[in-house]
Amino acid sequence: MELSGKAILLTGVTEYLGKRFTTKLLEDTTAHLYLFGRAKKGVPFKARSELADLPHKARLTFVEGDLQDCSPLAAIAKNVDEIWHFAAITSFSERFRAKIMDANLYGTVRLIEAAKDFHT
Repeated sequence: MELSGKAILLTGVTEYLGKRFTTKLLEDTTAHLYLFGRAKKGVPFKARSELADLPHKARLTFVEGDLQDCSPLAAIAKNVDEIWHFAAITSFSERFRAKIMDANLYGTVRLIEAAKDFHT
């Protein structure tokens, strides 16, 4: 799969799997990456420590938002060629069931709905 020169939207890039894929894409391709994520504890997404060591920062565009509301993606919809979705809550605790369902299932549905406006 040729990814060089493409524009790829990635979610879940502050966690293990998403960050590994992001780093690999930056090292092995010339793709421009749009990273979608949320602020945490008052720290803007772009400034989160989990992203500090990513290489090739010139090929990154940070889009702050949350899978609760994918409307910030409208601004980049015409630029994105592919979406790679890694965002998830990995807890299996029953007490977090509603939060897990909202993020993992309904968050994915909201991302798919937003993607309908992306160019193909």
